[in-house]
Amino acid sequence: MSLRRCLIVLNLAIAIALSGVFALSVAQNVEADCLSCHGKVYEKGISKAHQHSPFKKRECGACHLKQRGTVRGKDAVKTGPGEVKNRCTGLNFGEKLTIDACYQCHPPDVLGLSHPVGVAAGGTTKIPDYLPALAGSVITCVTCHNVHGGNAKHFVRRRATSCNVCHGD
Repeated sequence: MSLRRCLIVLNLAIAIALSGVFALSVAQNVEADCLSCHGKVYEKGISKAHQHSPFKKRECGACHLKQRGTVRGKDAVKTGPGEVKNRCTGLNFGEKLTIDACYQCHPPDVLGLSHPVGVAAGGTTKIPDYLPALAGSVITCVTCHNVHGGNAKHFVRRRATSCNVCHGD
């Protein structure tokens, strides 16, 4: 191998190693930043019998960030009359958070039999107000599962364990 080729390979190896260290450092800061506002969410979830692995490891960005380990900054957001808070940008929301983020690790072909998601309830099907859904009563993974963890197997919401909850008697 020529000296030039060796130097190219060495530079690439160094760049890859440094990018991994930098990404890890950023990811750790992101999680600490998340808990500075959402510590109570973590305390509540960690007390459950079963925790989602990324939640247990405080890897908030695994699901919540569009690009893992990166927050694009914070924007001032009006949250009420005369109240402004800083909110993180670069976060998943809507279907990206409640379906697509789940499918990153739990793809439909591996899940097997599962309730359809990304569809709106209609006809005789009604999602009760106490179960989360997207606008238009769109069913998501989060509709039936406590994604941070829960006391039931597979984090099933206590009040979502029966078909007749949404489908009637």
